[in-house]
Amino acid sequence: MDTLLFLFAIAAIGSAPVWIAYGRKHPQRGWIGLTATLTGWTGIAWLIALAWSLSPIPALQAAPESDACAGCNPNWPIHV
Repeated sequence: MDTLLFLFAIAAIGSAPVWIAYGRKHPQRGWIGLTATLTGWTGIAWLIALAWSLSPIPALQAAPESDACAGCNPNWPIHV
């Protein structure tokens, strides 16, 4: 029973960067998960994935407002 608990704890700690990235909806969460999964056992890569998952998420910039009908016929559609 102690071995099972130990393995569960290791798996939970090892996947922490992935869960943090997905919980924060980090735009690079796929790469963070790949890094943590494939190289997380090295320790240093796990720390890099953890720092990456906690890094600030850049705000999305809104598209500039533009007249969707610039140059269109102002009389269209014709309402009768």
